[in-house]
Amino acid sequence: KISAIRRFTQYLKEMGFKVKVLNDEQIKIPKHLPKPLNDRYIFEAIKISDLQTKLLIKIIFGLGLRISEVANLKLSDIDSEWIKIEHAKGDKTRMIAIHVDLQKEIQKYIKNNYRL
Repeated sequence: KISAIRRFTQYLKEMGFKVKVLNDEQIKIPKHLPKPLNDRYIFEAIKISDLQTKLLIKIIFGLGLRISEVANLKLSDIDSEWIKIEHAKGDKTRMIAIHVDLQKEIQKYIKNNYRL
């Protein structure tokens, strides 16, 4: 790995050797993006899930949330048109618009499962 080579050359320099890696700045390490889940699997999961799990799947994939963001989601973070994500990546707060159909499903779920 590039990091091992860089660390080794740093070690050699610390030991008094004159070492220079040519074009070190130009070495690019490819970053692999995660592969998206096939839509078929998402629809299959929604089909066999209970109401709560269906809604959770739709929120995760419909809004593109991270698992950690969903795990920290509170009912107070959801209003009729937006979901507020506190401590998102980089410890920022994000506001995400909710699709009209998903809004209706969330409101229906809240109405049937919570007394406000």
